[in-house]
Amino acid sequence: MATLTPQGLNKSANLWLGDWSSCSAATAAATPTNEIYLGMVKEGVLELSREDAEYMNTGFPQKLALIVPQRAGMRFTGRMDELHSVNLGMLVNNITTNASNYIYPGTQCSFEDNFLTFWARRRRCDGNVMEARFYKAMTSGLVSIDSGEDASVAGTPFEIAALDDTNGEYGGSSSAPLGFVFIASPEA
Repeated sequence: MATLTPQGLNKSANLWLGDWSSCSAATAAATPTNEIYLGMVKEGVLELSREDAEYMNTGFPQKLALIVPQRAGMRFTGRMDELHSVNLGMLVNNITTNASNYIYPGTQCSFEDNFLTFWARRRRCDGNVMEARFYKAMTSGLVSIDSGEDASVAGTPFEIAALDDTNGEYGGSSSAPLGFVFIASPEA
């Protein structure tokens, strides 16, 4: 006789509702300084990816002989609604210090010192916090500031991707080259 797995909600305490309520960035360093609060990020998505290579044996019929991890990735996308000169400077030039209210796209052409450390946090109703941290990251993609009837506030979509920090220059290591995600254990 077949058994059925339970369906429905196991425990409401395991639900993560709402938006990423706290996102911040700093100029990447082993101990980041000048952390700036990016504000609440609407429609934020944390993406974790992994690609494997599969090797088949030479017998007949072929069977899977080996799976080797090839690439892993972390990426965060969302809509930043709290815009000011520091946030926009981070999106356009990967810098978290801006001495002026003017943003000059394309002026940061040296990529050696334009890396960011990025944090995204969201809180569960019971107080537990999920946190993602990218040790070494860069923003990418188009920066567009929307308007019109559909836009309740002037926000901009953004994307930030974790880069390899195996050498530990920005806090990573060979066992954690991109960053980490901390999430509480499930409620029983």
